[in-house]
Amino acid sequence: MRRNIFLQLGGYREHLLHQGEEGDFCLRMLAAGYITRLGRSDPIHHYVSEHRSSERMDFYGRRNDILFACQNVPMPYLPFHLVATAVKGSIYAIRYAQHPTKMFSGIFSGLAECFGGDIERKPVDRRIYRLSRELNKRGPVPLESVINRLPSLSTISQ
Repeated sequence: MRRNIFLQLGGYREHLLHQGEEGDFCLRMLAAGYITRLGRSDPIHHYVSEHRSSERMDFYGRRNDILFACQNVPMPYLPFHLVATAVKGSIYAIRYAQHPTKMFSGIFSGLAECFGGDIERKPVDRRIYRLSRELNKRGPVPLESVINRLPSLSTISQ
């Protein structure tokens, strides 16, 4: 990651602590005309901390999914995206979570922050939102298939 771009785009949003900050930043990069590409260097090995709190991860993972939508998803997609995020998070909590009550608490906390006015909405352009959804579903694609759908770097507002 280029430090200057990270700083130009405001870095990670502080309230998205513990889970989800990378996806939020990548979407803002896409909206600014930058891409995230697959690297060719040796893989980085991520070792799980012995002190990792699955309760904390369950709470913040679901909360931050809601906050991501609240901040980034443009109308008219936001209502559907919020409902789908809450439903998918609830299903996951019931089926798989070690701490389902933490996940439900995270969902409700995210919705409260979203509708309580605590979160500043900065939705991305509809075209960028649709592109990001396609990329999330399809996975990595050749740059040539998306380059014409990105905003020009010279037209980005500061």
